[in-house]
Amino acid sequence: LMKLLKKKCLKWILTTIIILVIIQMGFYLHATTSPQWKYAQRALSCSGSNYDLRYCMDLPKGARKDYTNSSWKPLPCINTATSFYDDKYRAGNCNKFKSNPERWGFKEINEDDALPGDLILFLRKNGDARHAGVYTMNSLLGPLCANTSDPAPKGVFIHFLPIKPLLFVHAAGSNKVKYYRYQK
Repeated sequence: LMKLLKKKCLKWILTTIIILVIIQMGFYLHATTSPQWKYAQRALSCSGSNYDLRYCMDLPKGARKDYTNSSWKPLPCINTATSFYDDKYRAGNCNKFKSNPERWGFKEINEDDALPGDLILFLRKNGDARHAGVYTMNSLLGPLCANTSDPAPKGVFIHFLPIKPLLFVHAAGSNKVKYYRYQK
């Protein structure tokens, strides 16, 4: 009897795994049809945070440096995210981006209209932008995003982070997201 139960349980687990893999493949294939897909693809191929702030047009000239080999590392989220859209014209401050997304060629869009490849800002309760990422695809947990991690492990780039669970637990003080579409 135990042998039969183990066999049925194993069969159920394998069937469930196969179904979940097929569903996730469907989400991935659907994401690749997004007109913004090339930006999600760039984010998904990223291997680490971008600390080269030379092209962050909202930073003072003295702060526009390449910190890649420096012992001090700035917060790289919006710089890394905007680099997927335009490598030579990026943002260095989430709140400056939020106050004028058009400066970087973006337009705020409704959450219901968001597509894989759109930029995401994570907001605090007071409305300040705290973090940035790129919407990569949907999943059974809702939208996923690619973004830098901070503070720990600092500098790691996460490719498939579920947004809704993060907002539910108010990760890093965030409780809302805004979506932005690149227009250039």
